[in-house]
Amino acid sequence: MTKEELEILEKNKIIEEQALEIKHLQQDLKVANDKTDALALQLEEMTQKMLHFQKLLFGRKKETHVPNGQAAADTGEATNGSSGDTSSNESDDEKKTKVKGYTRRKKSVGRKTEILDQYPQKDINYYLSEEEQVCRDCHHSLSYVGLASITRELKFIPATLECINHRQHSYKCDHCSSQKDTDQFVKSKLPAQPFKNSFGSASMIAETVYQKYELKVPAHRQEQHWRKLGFPLSRTSICRWHIDASKYYLGFIFQAFHAELQKQDIVHADETTYRVLESKKSRTYYWVLHSSKHVENKVICFSHHDGRSGNLFKDVIGNFHGTIHCDMYVVYRNASDSSDDLELAACWAHLRRKFHEANVVIKGQGETPVSEIMEMINKIFEKEREWASLSIVDRLKKRQRILKKLFNELFTFIDQCAANGNPIGKFSEALVYAQNHRTRFYTVLNDGRLELSNNAAERAIRTVVMGRKNYPFAATFDGAQAGAVLLSLIETAKLHRVDGKQYIEYLLTHLPNIIDITNADLSRYLPWTDEIQEACGLKKVIGDAGYNKAA
Repeated sequence: MTKEELEILEKNKIIEEQALEIKHLQQDLKVANDKTDALALQLEEMTQKMLHFQKLLFGRKKETHVPNGQAAADTGEATNGSSGDTSSNESDDEKKTKVKGYTRRKKSVGRKTEILDQYPQKDINYYLSEEEQVCRDCHHSLSYVGLASITRELKFIPATLECINHRQHSYKCDHCSSQKDTDQFVKSKLPAQPFKNSFGSASMIAETVYQKYELKVPAHRQEQHWRKLGFPLSRTSICRWHIDASKYYLGFIFQAFHAELQKQDIVHADETTYRVLESKKSRTYYWVLHSSKHVENKVICFSHHDGRSGNLFKDVIGNFHGTIHCDMYVVYRNASDSSDDLELAACWAHLRRKFHEANVVIKGQGETPVSEIMEMINKIFEKEREWASLSIVDRLKKRQRILKKLFNELFTFIDQCAANGNPIGKFSEALVYAQNHRTRFYTVLNDGRLELSNNAAERAIRTVVMGRKNYPFAATFDGAQAGAVLLSLIETAKLHRVDGKQYIEYLLTHLPNIIDITNADLSRYLPWTDEIQEACGLKKVIGDAGYNKAA
């Protein structure tokens, strides 16, 4: 080979080596770019999580959508995941003064007098003494003219204890006694007490239940309250009273509640964690079932279980057949998939919350797909609020004609967001949640009695969450289940405007006198009956504008 040919071969070899090196460098660059993209994606996800946790810690708790970073007008949506079922009472506008940021109620003339007049009155008169009945100027005596003014105050009278002595008297038949070898005696009938040889009377037990499950005062703090009254009641006795009262008396009323729930075809369901020291698990669960607002005999049934598996949920739901409002937890889905008698209605408030968590407002970002979805969901709730006063049939017609179209537009846009681009973090989770449960979000279109949200169950379970902050655990399963029974009675009583404390006391006064309570008809003791309404119904609070909302 000539020298020129050798040089050409050498150059070609160098070119091949450089081309190979370039190829390797391009591959390394591609790997580096892929790593950079992955790290950028990871950084974006971590940034979203950081902003989400910052919002949880320091941000607004209200889930009202704020379009384009501007302050949103009050849409009537409730806080903490409410579905916007509540709205301001426009009929009271004439009684309100609008101030920037909120509406202030005008002072009502005569309201204070109306409130004070309802209580027992005690007059204290202040007269001038004989030495003071002398004019300061001329020093002549003063003559009485009349009452000058009245200053009124309320005096708080602390609770007191009194001992009721039930005195049983006996009678003898003199005629029978003269005819027989033994005397014939008849004794008057004494009312039965909940527990023999115990300080646990109906009123005492009802007071401890009221303090723990309505005021959220744990048993160890109740000890101090009773000690101030001069009574040495221990926390152990309080807990034992609650367990035994639930086991021997109140549990039968709870069973009647559950039986009533089985007759209905729409319920709201939810669950929350708890801690039982007796359990080997770190978490146990309270479940709640809440009747639809459209039934007359509404009930709320709490129950406590060691977990939330499918088998345990079957015990919770019993023989119920119908539609369950829920948050689409896997247990509900499995129960519905395995039974033709159960249908699920997904909670639109949960769907909105998913997108609300993704809607982290960044300055200068402007309108985003998340905010557009939020506005579409809020429009759905707005329509539902407009139809709140309609009949069930008319509401269903409106839903099928208007809401169905809005549903289709929303899910079409959700599908486009999922297909276009690469959504990450909370936004991706919200899109997946919406797409996975699409058909069950449409369930509300099948029945005018169904609701957009599962807020009824969420509000009911909140009493457990609030109590958990004050008494974070139960020692035994019996104690936890007793809590479920007592909460069921108290919360159901509220639905029917019945005083929970009086209701518990009434039951513990009358149920011990039933000879065979296991087989007795207890329908007369349910809170919607005339007997309970008359004995334990809430009395109107004079001057309380929020009285109608309290129940």
